[in-house]
This record gives sequence, C-alpha cells and structure tokens, in this order.
Amino acid sequence: MWSNALRRMTPQSAKLGVTRLLTHPAIGRTVSSAFGHRIPSWGSRIWVDSPRVALDDRAAIFWRLYERAEMSFLRRHLDPGRDVVDLGGSIGVGASYIARRLRTDRRLVVVEADPELAALLEENLRYNSRSGRYAIVNKAVYAGSQPVEHVSFRRARSNLSGRVTGASLPGTAGERLLETTNLSQLLAQYEIGEYTLVSDIEGAEIGLFLHDPEAFVRCRRIIAELDGDVFEGRRYSLEDVVGLAQALGFIVRERYFGCL
Repeated sequence: MWSNALRRMTPQSAKLGVTRLLTHPAIGRTVSSAFGHRIPSWGSRIWVDSPRVALDDRAAIFWRLYERAEMSFLRRHLDPGRDVVDLGGSIGVGASYIARRLRTDRRLVVVEADPELAALLEENLRYNSRSGRYAIVNKAVYAGSQPVEHVSFRRARSNLSGRVTGASLPGTAGERLLETTNLSQLLAQYEIGEYTLVSDIEGAEIGLFLHDPEAFVRCRRIIAELDGDVFEGRRYSLEDVVGLAQALGFIVRERYFGCL
C-alpha cells in the first residue's frame, strides 16, 4: 500500500530516471551474470537465451518493470478457477505467471505470432507451468469483415513485440506471412468454456470486437492493453475501442493508461 502511494506521489520525471538507471545495459549484464539465462521475475524463472532479449529487457524482467501494468492487473484480477486465453504472449512473462496461478484443472492457451518469441514462450511455459495444461499457437490473431488465411506481420521497434500490417499481402522487407486464427476458432479447438481473455495484440482487438462477437459470450473478464488503430480504413481512438468492448456487455472496472 505504501509503495503504491509513494509511486503516485513521485514525479514522472523521477520515475523515468529511476527506470532508466535500473534497466541500464550494465545492470542487465550483471543480472545475466548472476542468474544465467533464467531470470527470476514474479515468482517465475524466465528463459532469456536469445539475442531478441536485450540487456535492458533482462534488467526490466528482473526488477519486475517489464509489462509492469499488465502484471499488476493480472495479480489483482486473474481468476485462477477459469481457463485463460492469452493473445500476444511474447516470451511468456505474463503467461508464466498465469500458468503458476491457475488451478491445475484449468487450461491456458497462448497465441504468439512471432516464431522466435514463440520458441522462448514454449521454454518458459514448460519450465513454469504447474500442470502442463497449456497450448501455444504460433499464428496471427485476425478477424475482419472478410476471412483471410494469411496476414503480413512485422516486428515492432521493441525486440519483444510485433504487429499485423495487412491482410493477405505478399510481405515487404522485414515482413513475413503468417497463418491466421480468431478467438472463436481458438475456443472451439481447445474446448474452452467460461474464460478470462488476456490480450496485448497492438490494436487487433478491434477486429475481434467488431467481427467475432460470439467469442465473447463466455468471456467473463478481459485484462488487456488496448490501443487505438486504423482498422479496415477507419481510425479508432482508444475510447472507441473501449466503447466496442462495452457494447459487448463489459464494464470497465479499472484502467491505467488504457488497460482494462
């Protein structure tokens, strides 16, 4: 409680300065020397043996600064008694935490479009899952007014993220074609009943809200990093995206910089 109060009172510039200090590459090098390729974070051990996980990312993982807002929401709002579908799992820091929290009879399905990150995700869930009841889907999440089998995917500026850049495009330099899936397909394939949706897919939630509404009938909670974006020729603001979720019957319980 006191740490949260202190954080709220601390000026943003001071927070940024402390974060830059704690995540300096020299700190990441020290963390790697101390723990090797399996860095402790949020009760899990995160495998980082990849050039995609930079030294500053390793330091952020150790200090629990990597995806801090999402992790805070998971700690407060995750229901261990429900299945979880996690869209945009990256290397699996959040997914590993979920896998350790879920009841052993519950199932976790994680989607990660980037094949290199999906390999790290596989290693992290193999090590951290208590039950082994998880599935990793190496596809891109896409739901549009017209179904498409493949989309073009590009890495984002961050080493640990990327985004869909177009439907059925041939792929320019730095892009690759990926097979698609949507939420309804995942629920049917893995026989998911009532579930929690965890999502960080760079605005692709817009298509799910618009064109895959039946997938949310059994969704009891959404924990998401939502972004405004252009989808099918229309720009959606962050508030527009939140409104799409509300139109499906969801109520905003807590927000922090756009997180539901």
